[in-house]
Amino acid sequence: MMVKYLDTIVKVIKKLGFNKWVYGETIAISYKDYSIGSIMPLGVLFNGQLLYARIYKGSSMYTSVMDLGYSNISINICNDPILFYYAIFNKDVLMDKVVYSNGFPHIRTCDAYIATKVSRIDRYRDYIMVYMVPVNAVIKRKQPRVYNRAAFAIIEALVYYTKLQYVSKDLASKYIEMIKFFTNIVYRSSSRRIHRKIIKDVLDRSIEKYKQNYG
Repeated sequence: MMVKYLDTIVKVIKKLGFNKWVYGETIAISYKDYSIGSIMPLGVLFNGQLLYARIYKGSSMYTSVMDLGYSNISINICNDPILFYYAIFNKDVLMDKVVYSNGFPHIRTCDAYIATKVSRIDRYRDYIMVYMVPVNAVIKRKQPRVYNRAAFAIIEALVYYTKLQYVSKDLASKYIEMIKFFTNIVYRSSSRRIHRKIIKDVLDRSIEKYKQNYG
């Protein structure tokens, strides 16, 4: 019975597009019972049985998993770039959007979520690789939405921002150029004030972080 249930979860995860070749960009919530340890964007891979992710030392997720013992992680699949922005720069706003279903926390407006339990942690100098057993998977939005270049560009820019402090100066410089490229995409593809405000803030913060780290 348990195997059949796990098979169903695996089918849902594959349907959501997770695989071992391309990181699925998600928003992760570490938790134990009804206590939340961290909420942050997280790139996730799937090997057919386990979900796994690289979590860098110094991040709130690293602290909650390694130091505070939060061994459950909710993987939220979202297409809204504003949620990713909040997950980095305004976590309190995003926390207000977290709800529980059958004991599993998830973002109220996410498209789907996967509840997992950490099964293994491999330690490296600057990060840990966390392997997670999926225990539940729920698709909340069945109606597909049109592809949005602005949303894609904002999320990509945010991903590059989160990596700036972990790479060499040369690579960080290339990341800044990519963020500028995505900024242009947002301005060309969206007239929404919130989209333009967010991408400008990401670009400004990225340049400031680059200066702080590399001069």
